[in-house]
Amino acid sequence: MEPTLRNWVRRLGTLRFLNVLLGVWLVLSAFILPHTFDEAMVAWILGALIALSSATSFVAHEISYIDAIFAVLLGASALVLSKAPAVTRINEGGIALAVLVLSILLSRRGNARFLHFHAGH
Repeated sequence: MEPTLRNWVRRLGTLRFLNVLLGVWLVLSAFILPHTFDEAMVAWILGALIALSSATSFVAHEISYIDAIFAVLLGASALVLSKAPAVTRINEGGIALAVLVLSILLSRRGNARFLHFHAGH
């Protein structure tokens, strides 16, 4: 099956939706996993911001850079606010890493590299 531009755009849309789901999971995990009050506040606020900015990035691709900033803040909070159990810190660190990687892939440069690389194959 020949890869088409439409297929790649559809896959990029799937990646954007995955970022939205990660943000929603982060909000839910603030109430499901054990957190201190401060850690729960950081988790649900950054989760809501990630979900909102990821949803906005469907129409404004540059918003993906903001997701990268939120991911760095989330990763830093997972390291600094270390009173939470390991499962909570691993969850937040994993989400931070996933959002960061996806936001880089979904940035304008990432889109161009992704489409250029796969168009030649």
